[in-house]
Amino acid sequence: SFSAASPKGCGRHTLLVKLFKIRHTSDDNGNLIAWVREQSDLGDKAKDRLSSKLERYLAVFGSKRDAETQFRTLCSTEHNPAQYALKRMKSAFDNIGEGHLFINEIYGRNELGYVVRIRRIYSVPEERCFTSERTLKTSGVENEDSAFRIATLETPMRIKLLQMFAHQFSRVGLPDEFVDVRRLVFEDLANQMINGANL
Repeated sequence: SFSAASPKGCGRHTLLVKLFKIRHTSDDNGNLIAWVREQSDLGDKAKDRLSSKLERYLAVFGSKRDAETQFRTLCSTEHNPAQYALKRMKSAFDNIGEGHLFINEIYGRNELGYVVRIRRIYSVPEERCFTSERTLKTSGVENEDSAFRIATLETPMRIKLLQMFAHQFSRVGLPDEFVDVRRLVFEDLANQMINGANL
């Protein structure tokens, strides 16, 4: 039930997060928006803003569509779609993190922007690696795990990729649990600082 999602005194940000975590079908959307408008601990302006954001969210992500279509739809709802798309893409690039190498373009291909995901390494038997898509298709192993070359990196891009690969697989990682707890510690320290508690 929608009423179980918001305990009394729930902040607007927390409420929004809880709402987005609710599993719903398209039939629930109207009831979900109505429930938001009934919340007594929210002001009228807050209800209007939250309802508007929720309606936009449901319109974009409520149906099962591929990520590119969802992103295009999301951008189209903005006042300046091109500027919004650029802002979101820059943000994604700035937060791409370690273990990813961005390549602007590949000669002979129409698309722009490729990402080498160094943390995702797959092994393919040598006999199923081919120099072109054509040789793969004529080999008869197309339905099995196989690969074909789409480009050859030149220096210094090749050296940069090798450096990143070596760094990625020589580093000592920490368990996810440790990273999650560290995030909670930072949040707690920030709350204590804002509330004037002694650290």
